[in-house]
Amino acid sequence: MIKRLWNSVQKTAQTIWDSTDSLTKWIQVIAVCVAAWWTFTNYSVADKPSLEPNLRVDSELRTYPGWEGDTCQAVYSITVKNEGKVSFDVDSIHFRAWTNQLPVAKPDEATFVDAERYTQGKQIIDQSVQKAYLVRHYAPGQQLHQTFTWIFRTQPAGLTNFIVDVNAHSGDKVQTGHGRSLTPNVCLAKVQPTTTQKSPSSVEDLGLMDEVKPQ
Repeated sequence: MIKRLWNSVQKTAQTIWDSTDSLTKWIQVIAVCVAAWWTFTNYSVADKPSLEPNLRVDSELRTYPGWEGDTCQAVYSITVKNEGKVSFDVDSIHFRAWTNQLPVAKPDEATFVDAERYTQGKQIIDQSVQKAYLVRHYAPGQQLHQTFTWIFRTQPAGLTNFIVDVNAHSGDKVQTGHGRSLTPNVCLAKVQPTTTQKSPSSVEDLGLMDEVKPQ
């Protein structure tokens, strides 16, 4: 872009210099330089950023009963959208997930849940996918959606942090879009109800009261 602009300025300036008088030459050369500077500045500030790939990733985690008694389905929904003016190609998708203890709320104040902190617990998923419906070419404005499913065994109470990284390129430019879902109690083990036997508190409860016969 810059080289083409400079060559155009040189050619225009040479034409002006060869065909006009001295004062007019300098006036027109200066005007050409100002126009070239304005064109370059406008491209750098307004047009160039819009030519960068703009990848958006939305994600959502939902759970459903599994086909075995102690399992559930964790369904991670991913939406990829090209919100820019240039096309790009998604090369791969990388999934990661960790489980952690549930955060404890502090008394009488708000408790900040730092998502980055929950990438340091027990890692349960670390998987890359190169062949999927989302791994393809995206034209400007194109949006695609796909779900990915894992089977979980029942888990103790905790916080599951799902992260997806969508890797894409446009020419020599590389961009990664991210999605995250912090979900409590994924595939929580069911607590079996316990039956509490009533303690006898009277003769009637003990079943020791004989039937009173009339005299």
